[in-house]
Amino acid sequence: MNTVVNHTLPSNIATGIILLAFIPLSICSCDNINIKKELKAIDSLNQVIGKADIKIKDIDVEKVKKCQEEVIANLNIIEEYYQDTLPRELIKLLSDYNSIKKPLKRFLDNKEYYDKEIVYSKKQLQNLKQDIEKRLITKEQFQEYYSTEMKAVSDLERDINLYVNTAKTKIDWFNSTNPKIREVIEKNGNVFVGINSKVRS
Repeated sequence: MNTVVNHTLPSNIATGIILLAFIPLSICSCDNINIKKELKAIDSLNQVIGKADIKIKDIDVEKVKKCQEEVIANLNIIEEYYQDTLPRELIKLLSDYNSIKKPLKRFLDNKEYYDKEIVYSKKQLQNLKQDIEKRLITKEQFQEYYSTEMKAVSDLERDINLYVNTAKTKIDWFNSTNPKIREVIEKNGNVFVGINSKVRS
């Protein structure tokens, strides 16, 4: 499930044009902004984004791909060997092993999207910071834009934590289950083709 974060802020130029038409109002409103407080709030969101960025980069994408590829290859070998029914002792093992595929695929499918969202959020927060420093927006506008960004950052952090933690769990599962799958394949005289090593997260 992809969570699409839609959040936009007006450009400094567009904001400046609007402000030109309402100079008396904006001067009064901007005076109410506590610049130090608002900048601190923006920095807090930047810290959250920074941690999310570190977290999603904590997994080696190439190793995740190799892990997924080996799971698929091994399952295909077993499926080919056991044309009819599976021995009872294999059912649970294969069920656990098969559950590794989808979470790793979801991580790989969404990795690029979340990388772009992190960059976009950083840019939005930088724009908001500049607008505050230059007093280009009112206090009410800041609260509106900040609330939008705060929700976007919160959703992004939640989704990255979910995808990364699940992927790490499945990689650990792969490392503990794959030797048993290899043993099954080798016992039945099939040539094992794989990376022959654990995949580290």
